[in-house]
Amino acid sequence: MNAGKSTGLIAHWPMNDNAASTVVADTGRNNLAGVFNDAGGDPNTDAHTVAGPTGQANTGLSFDGSDDFVESNIQIVSGYPFTTSAWINTTSGAALEGILILADSSTGGVQYGISIASGKAIASSRNTTTRTATSTTDVDNGVWHHVVGVFTNDNLREIYVDGVWEANNTDAVTYAASVNRWSIGRYGDSSPDFYLTGSISDVRVFSQALTYPEIRKLYRAGGGQ
Repeated sequence: MNAGKSTGLIAHWPMNDNAASTVVADTGRNNLAGVFNDAGGDPNTDAHTVAGPTGQANTGLSFDGSDDFVESNIQIVSGYPFTTSAWINTTSGAALEGILILADSSTGGVQYGISIASGKAIASSRNTTTRTATSTTDVDNGVWHHVVGVFTNDNLREIYVDGVWEANNTDAVTYAASVNRWSIGRYGDSSPDFYLTGSISDVRVFSQALTYPEIRKLYRAGGGQ
């Protein structure tokens, strides 16, 4: 899929850096690179490179569930609509693990994005109160899955797994103008937590609510059938 100007691509982190460097490059137009962090080990991306999804040129990066994450303190989404997507591979089954989270770094009450909750993929919005769309499909079975969260407005968030619509939630959650950080592999709010154990590849953010055909194309472009 040519996920560029027509779909409002904000950022694309292929996660195939594989270098003696902590930089995780954004191959989109906005140069929104992040930094890989591993306080207890080697933070260079070549120490965390893993094979990506079958049929995809990208590799992925592994995360240990305790102190590995990619992050940058910058606002990349200022409001609805937006879409987040990533390929993930995990067997963790933990209660909550962040895939791609947009947060306010000064509080624990503002987060938006896609995560894994007890083996299910979720798209959640939190501005004091959390509202979540939860998949029926398990994504913690040790194979690569494509997870997409579509955030259309205050009253609609949807979750897709492997190109298939799974669920929505229509409770009202406004988007906070204070969001100032994006994180891959954890919740990066004022008390960072919920680190992911597994691998992540091909992470993207769009300034539009992607449609079902666009999500199917994105899934197939990454090796899905």
